[in-house]
Amino acid sequence: MNRLLKRLICIPLAALCLFTMLSFSVSAEGEDGRRFVVSNGVSDSYTYSKVNGSRKVVASPNTYLPEFVVDSASLGVELVNPSHITAKDDTLYIVNTGKNNIIITDQNFKVIKVLDGFMLNGEMQTFSAPQGCFITNNGLLYIADTENQRIVVLSQDFELVQIINTPKSDVLAKDFVFKPQKIVVDTSDRIFVVADGVYEGIMQFYGDGSFIGFVGSIPVTANPVEIIWKKLLTKEQTSKMQQFVPVSYTNIFLDSEEFMYTVSLSTTLANPIRRLNPGGADVLIRNALVGTTVAGDQIGKTSQFVAICADENNIYYAADSVRNRIFVYDEDGNLLSVFGGSFQGRVGTYKHISSLLLFGDNLIVVDSQASIITSLYPTEYMETIKAGLNTYRTGKYEESHKYWTQVYALNSNFDLAYSKIGMIEIRNKNYEKAMEYFLLANDQENYSTAYTKYRTIWYTENLSYIITAILVVVVAIVVINVWRKKRVKK
Repeated sequence: MNRLLKRLICIPLAALCLFTMLSFSVSAEGEDGRRFVVSNGVSDSYTYSKVNGSRKVVASPNTYLPEFVVDSASLGVELVNPSHITAKDDTLYIVNTGKNNIIITDQNFKVIKVLDGFMLNGEMQTFSAPQGCFITNNGLLYIADTENQRIVVLSQDFELVQIINTPKSDVLAKDFVFKPQKIVVDTSDRIFVVADGVYEGIMQFYGDGSFIGFVGSIPVTANPVEIIWKKLLTKEQTSKMQQFVPVSYTNIFLDSEEFMYTVSLSTTLANPIRRLNPGGADVLIRNALVGTTVAGDQIGKTSQFVAICADENNIYYAADSVRNRIFVYDEDGNLLSVFGGSFQGRVGTYKHISSLLLFGDNLIVVDSQASIITSLYPTEYMETIKAGLNTYRTGKYEESHKYWTQVYALNSNFDLAYSKIGMIEIRNKNYEKAMEYFLLANDQENYSTAYTKYRTIWYTENLSYIITAILVVVVAIVVINVWRKKRVKK
């Protein structure tokens, strides 16, 4: 009887577990070996809203969903701790750190070549834990050969063009160890390198490999209390205190305008996401609607960013290593969406995101610890947001109005949609209607602007009535005073 009872309990439980697993992780293998994801939403998407003066997390529809995953089995070669991915046209370059090679594939992740090394003076040179690469418009492949302490430049035929070894400079310590991690190259052949243990900024080289200096140094903010203590304590006591160590960059991305998006692994830095011009100045716009900063999570643990990429319209994507979430911002710093999450045994959650890449319409996410690459496609909701942003920035306001109306129909919690419509109504001089939308968006600044314009027009349109009313009141007062005086005399 007990056995029968146990079976009656266990069978439904097993079925429930199986159903739960299938609902999140069912996949179908394509002809090319990629595993296409059959399940839908895998993570909770959200944004922030300002409610009653305080910031609040609000749910939003999914902006990206997994389409397929790539791993060792689908590639046909061992994928171990991949740390970076980049692309040129329809060709993808995967930095396979754990196997000391570069995997080159076509757009469908079908392997074209596994690059294990190159020939130098008749001998085969191999890579050692490479962590980054970059392909230029003329086909030169730059590889950050990290543990070999060098940058290797190869031709389109993968023949050696140049090796950049440890630079020599008075600004570098005598015992400086050159460990390049991430690399980008602009059209002027200037090479920008994020290197391990370098806190002065991004290392910059000329095309011939000569070291120029640092760009984009991150200022250090010292604690005033600690500064006072250091003045009062002895040298021995001061040496035991925590030193003010500048923050180093963790990743870099060169956009279509040759500006560099960068991220920093720091819990104290006010601006961990930056956009640097060629001179190293931060030009990232931080004009977010609800007063949120471009710094990841606004509630709870501080985000620490490890990867970034951007599209041609300056919509950028930054990966947080604390919760393995991806934050999406528009060019003004408005948070469009947050999605992903720490690994939960299902597609679309991650152990450690090491690289992001926009490839066509899809977002490619590299998970170095899980040794898996996930391709996510934009949902209708995300496509509508992008269409609303792109039409607005190009001056197609009526078309943009249509898209933003669709957005808030899909997500009534999205303040930016109401604010954009409000700004379009201001352009159309419908100030009263604009005020209604700004009120829904909790957009006090633009509400004040619309109100000021509305009040000015109202006064202008009603000035004659106001003057007439004032004159009537004045005349009435005069008449009443005259009547009272006459009555007193009588």
